[in-house]
Amino acid sequence: MRLIRFWILLALIVLTGCGSTAIAIDGSYEPACTAFAGESISLRDGLYSWNKYTDARRIGPNGEVTDPYPDFPKTGTYGRDGTVIRLLDDNGVAMATWYLHEHQGRLALLNQDQQDAWSADGSYPDCMLVMAL
Repeated sequence: MRLIRFWILLALIVLTGCGSTAIAIDGSYEPACTAFAGESISLRDGLYSWNKYTDARRIGPNGEVTDPYPDFPKTGTYGRDGTVIRLLDDNGVAMATWYLHEHQGRLALLNQDQQDAWSADGSYPDCMLVMAL
């Protein structure tokens, strides 16, 4: 059933892409669960903001608190090819690939590992990124 919904969503994206209206994917994608560590992505007008976070504190060799994700947040443009969303760096090179799904009436983004698991058994992770209401 999930595979059927995925193909229906893909067909709708392709068909609406040929017309004047496409499925709107702009919005904020947050974990679908209470997460003490994770990531969030905001897509707006062809631009993205991607952040990683954790409530865990890491202590450096001199006793200072260190940032576990010093390269985040990241910002840039994104490219879309059907249900594939690529977050691009300043040179247009893909830094990360996400996969757009519709699950329980909401748009969701799966990372590569989650997409592979979904492809293997059709299951969705509990804490996948879903579009905020």
